[in-house]
Amino acid sequence: MRNTPEMRRKEMSKLLDHVHLSPRFRYVYVDTPKVACSTIKRALQSAERGYAVDGGEASGGKFGYSETLLTVHDRSKSPLRRPSNRWALRWALARASVSFCFVRNPYARVLSAYLDKIATNENRREIFLRGLVEDPREPISFAQFLDVVSGQTPDTMNAHWRPQCYHNMIDSIGYDFIGAFETLNSDLLEILKIATPSAISFVSAVDEHRTSAMEYLKQYYEFESSVRSVQSIYKRDFEVFGYSIDLNKSSDRPAYAGFSSRRFLKSMS
Repeated sequence: MRNTPEMRRKEMSKLLDHVHLSPRFRYVYVDTPKVACSTIKRALQSAERGYAVDGGEASGGKFGYSETLLTVHDRSKSPLRRPSNRWALRWALARASVSFCFVRNPYARVLSAYLDKIATNENRREIFLRGLVEDPREPISFAQFLDVVSGQTPDTMNAHWRPQCYHNMIDSIGYDFIGAFETLNSDLLEILKIATPSAISFVSAVDEHRTSAMEYLKQYYEFESSVRSVQSIYKRDFEVFGYSIDLNKSSDRPAYAGFSSRRFLKSMS
């Protein structure tokens, strides 16, 4: 199938849905699904508004999610802007106070995506596996899920398990800061001090997507073939961010996380 200009435009549009521009503080944040993006977006949106994003009970919304969570992920309700195209993104980056994203160990991230979207909720499973398997309503094992993902290309993958290098446009965006899920509390505090200090008071965990994937690594990676599949699918994520391919080191902070821009390193020395 030809990769036409229209197809490339649509794919770029999907990536831009995860870019958040602050009119008030001028930072650029690219969210990564399954990397605490609900917690981060809630804090950033609250700071932008000047008051906390709140909603209903946890069971009050679609698929059992709270209205707060649904609101946080609704771009039409967010005070943070979305760039209309790649040129608008470049313009925003050139004028940004700081640009940042957060990443997560590929073993834990793809397992979290499986547990949250595939394993535990039939309605979600049907939505996320539609077009990928013969009967998306039928449960599939983690190993089977990895087989499905391994047959996809990054541009056709869902954002919840898309390789982070591709999703975060790592070749196009020279991030000032790359935070790590493994040291989320300290990294988030560090970047918020620069991006938008007022957001610190709004930081509170949004756990409705929480799967505690780290606690189940040994259980779900019982087959060496699953380990090898993740190493293959997310090879560049391991390399670019400096994550160890050793499953036993999945909780380690990646080697290349932190500040990359000299202007921030100098200001903090």
